[in-house]
Amino acid sequence: IVRGCKLHPLALELIGGSLAKKDGREWQDTANRLEQTGGIMEKIITECFSTSLTPLTEEERECFLDFGSFPEDQRIPASAIIDMWTETRDMDENRAYVILRELGRRNLVKLVDRK
Repeated sequence: IVRGCKLHPLALELIGGSLAKKDGREWQDTANRLEQTGGIMEKIITECFSTSLTPLTEEERECFLDFGSFPEDQRIPASAIIDMWTETRDMDENRAYVILRELGRRNLVKLVDRK
């Protein structure tokens, strides 16, 4: 799978996230499809991205799209996201936190602990 993704971080995160709770046969099937196509294929990435986005509620999808307003590959404090959502989306902090964790669980955003 790593070779098929050509070490592309986003491809690895999306495919890895979509396979996280799958069994070995599903991992092998994905690896075989990557090998047969000679590497990462747009369709496979789209399928993996879709498995992360499709189950989201409309509210969660809209919150995910808010990340597009920030520079790529920049760390954004969770408090900034939560503050933004509580102000612009009229939700309480608990709901904003739950949505942020759900987006992280689906590998749509990368959450890191500050040490």
